[in-house]
Amino acid sequence: MSFYPFAAPGFTLRSQTTVAGFTLVNATPTIITWAVPNDGLLHGYQIFAQQSVTVNEVGGELAIVFTSVDGNVESQQLSAAGLTAGVYGPGSFSWLSGLAKAGTTITLEQFTALTGGAATFWAQIWGT
Repeated sequence: MSFYPFAAPGFTLRSQTTVAGFTLVNATPTIITWAVPNDGLLHGYQIFAQQSVTVNEVGGELAIVFTSVDGNVESQQLSAAGLTAGVYGPGSFSWLSGLAKAGTTITLEQFTALTGGAATFWAQIWGT
């Protein structure tokens, strides 16, 4: 059975990669971000993602970095480093969700450099 997540009612698309995707690099860049409104409320987020690895990776971990509702800076791994050739998405690491503190930023970043291999990544941040 395959599970494909969907944005819950009340969520709006806040940020996304281009249709061409983001090519992983030998660096740790920010891929996309969402500035959470500074309105004193809790804000939910959902991340949808898919990755195509064409040459086995060395490095290349992807993560979400945000400030949780308790004020701590947190990170959630979206994709492990060192994936083998293939498509990763629905049913694997294709979805994360949580709560973020008002007035902070949710950042999807390449957490470790891709020192070998080749991969392209697509993602969307949906939020309340």
